[in-house]
Order: sequence, then C-alpha cells, then structure tokens
Amino acid sequence: MGVPYWTERLDEAAAVSYYGALNYTFDNRYTVSFNARTDGSNRFGLKTNQLFQPLWAFGANYQMKQERFLDQIDWLSYLTLRGSYGSQGNVASQAYSDLVATIGAVNVDNPVNYLIINAPKNPYLKWEKTYTTNLGLEFGLWKRRLMGSIEFYNKKAQTCWDQNKCRK
Repeated sequence: MGVPYWTERLDEAAAVSYYGALNYTFDNRYTVSFNARTDGSNRFGLKTNQLFQPLWAFGANYQMKQERFLDQIDWLSYLTLRGSYGSQGNVASQAYSDLVATIGAVNVDNPVNYLIINAPKNPYLKWEKTYTTNLGLEFGLWKRRLMGSIEFYNKKAQTCWDQNKCRK
C-alpha cells in the first residue's frame, strides 16, 4: 500500500524539429535566403493539428561596397545593407493541455492517498508565435579598424501565454 502502480511521467516533454534552408548569392553582391522549420511538442494534447508549428524566415543582404560607385572610396572598407523577417514559436515550460498531477507520499501523519496538481488542464493551449523584423546597415572603416552597425529590430507576439507581456 502507498506505492503507485502507475509511474509514467506525463510532465516530461518530448519535442521534434525539422529544418531546411535555401540560400542564393548573385554576383557576390546580392544574397537571399529562406528557411523553414516545423517544431513538434507533446504539450498540446493528442490532436495532430495542434502538435506541430510551422515556422519560417526570409532575408536579404546587399554588399554595397562591391558596387563601382563605392569601390574607389579607400577609407570605406565594408558596407552591407541587410534585412530579415520571420516567425518563431515557443512552448511554455509549465503548461500542458492535459492535467498533470503526482501522487502524494503516504506516511504515518497522512495515511490517505492524495494528488498534487502540477499543471492544470488547459485544452486551449497552443504555440506562442512571434514575428520578428530586423534591418541593419553594417560598415567598416579604414581597413576594418573601426566597425559598427545601425539596427532596427521589432518583435511582435501574435499569440502569447501571458497577455500582460503581450500588451507591453
């Protein structure tokens, strides 16, 4: 008595990912890239349309220093304009679509079996999805002795577990 016959751990997560990428560079100046990925997690129940999240990103890079109108400027050794846009997914480490509970320890002080709820059931749980935009201008001056970049970065959540964080 007091030893559970069922010991499977449903609070352990399993994940799988598939990834692919395509890149193309033309004339050593223009580069475009695309990548696609799908992540799967057992945290979203048994419906197969909720287990996997398709993710993607694309980007472009323009090596401006390779142009004829800039290659004669000796003090400018590197100049690149780049940008990317894509989606990312995330899984809450404490969230599950099914109820996760453990059997409490039976002892002399408490001879009754009981359950400890580790994660409440959430049938509406789904992937958190964000979209990210990144634009940048990278430069190198005087044979790259001085290098820097100017960046614009924006990350916007489409679905979010903590709605207070999404509103900020």
